[in-house]
Amino acid sequence: MRTPVLAPVAVATLLAFTPRAALAADDDAAQISSAPPTSPVSVAEEAPRDEPRSYGWQTLLVDGGALSLVVVGVARGERELSGLGVGAYAFGPPAVHVAHGRFGRAGIDLASRVVLPIGAGAAGVGFGVLLGGVATGGDDTGSLFAMGLLGFAGGVLGVASGYVAAVAIDAAVLAAPDKADVARARARARTSPG
Repeated sequence: MRTPVLAPVAVATLLAFTPRAALAADDDAAQISSAPPTSPVSVAEEAPRDEPRSYGWQTLLVDGGALSLVVVGVARGERELSGLGVGAYAFGPPAVHVAHGRFGRAGIDLASRVVLPIGAGAAGVGFGVLLGGVATGGDDTGSLFAMGLLGFAGGVLGVASGYVAAVAIDAAVLAAPDKADVARARARARTSPG
């Protein structure tokens, strides 16, 4: 019964770890069929074909699979499935960075995936309790209830915000090539025969 739930995660993981050479074949076919550029460009100005590109889409696929596992696990009441989703969220995208040989970014990604949701959740709880206390005066049982309720709501919103921030930073910043990657690719293109 669990196979239909795990199938999308398996496909997302497979796509995330597909070698770039296999995916580049589709790009080569698209470049061959496209019209030549309208202005002549010298070979020296032309960007290398294997210039590094962002692989943020791969981390987003793994994050989507992880989120699916958590949502389905919660909906079915299967704690193991939700736990698997949380583990995939924490360790899946850093594994994508490791597959690309970027071990430092994998560590930064793992740390941000733990620290951002927890930190934002704690800040949300504090803000919610503070807001509940200020709004009700903080003297009776009703104000304690309001502080607790707003603290809980602030915590949930904080964790969700931290999750979104960690996923966005990973896909947009950590998975993007940096200047050193581009410089190495251009140096390889200049020194390689062909």
